[in-house]
Order: sequence, then structure tokens, then C-alpha cells
Amino acid sequence: MRRAGLLLALFPLLCAAQAPRAEVCLTAEIEVQDVDAPGKLLYRIDFRNNCAEPRTLYWCAEHPADKVPREVACPLRDASPEAPAPSFLVSRHRMFQWLMPAGTRIRYSDCPVSTRPTLGFGCAAAY
Repeated sequence: MRRAGLLLALFPLLCAAQAPRAEVCLTAEIEVQDVDAPGKLLYRIDFRNNCAEPRTLYWCAEHPADKVPREVACPLRDASPEAPAPSFLVSRHRMFQWLMPAGTRIRYSDCPVSTRPTLGFGCAAAY
């Protein structure tokens, strides 16, 4: 079964935004497609910056019963939430593509460029 073009109609089932601040600049459009990889789907995640200033993005993936690539896996619940997270600068938009199991959830947060995202999906002073 082809899932080409499956977009934000299933967005609430596939991902959740973690943005504790009133100002949310980044939005995510997620497209999921079948590929010739058993048990995997291609996730295209396009982050768009809706604010005038660049933002610092942290994102990760999680699945309740299957493994996601360790490079993008969300930290364990007992990880230090204040620890700096790997991040990307987003001026206008940034796209990522990964093969992951169906039902993978994408979590993300964005911070002003003067701060850095944390593993707890917050923002901390930049170093």
C-alpha cells in the first residue's frame, strides 16, 4: 500500500510539538512514504521558521514498541533534561529524511539563537 503524500492529516498521530514558550516559530510538515525496506517508512520532516530571526532546532524520534535510528532517538526518560541537545540552525527551513518504523513520533523544540535547546525540550543560555 502506497502512503505517498500522507501529510499532516495524520500529524497528531505521528508527532507532537514540545514548545513550552508562548512564541512558537518552527512548524513541521511530515510526509511518510512506503519504500523498499521491510518494516520501514521514509519520513520527510520539513521544519519551517515562521519568525523573522533564525531559530535553533532540536528534534528526535521515538516509537512505543520499535527501534528508531540511534542518531535521532529521543533521550531516555532518565537523561538529564537540562543537558544541551544536538541542534541545528534554521533560518527559513530545514529538511531531514530518515527510514523509521510506522508509527514513529517526532518531537521537537525551537529556541532563539541566543540560547540552546536542552534534552528536556527547553532552552538554556548558549555557551
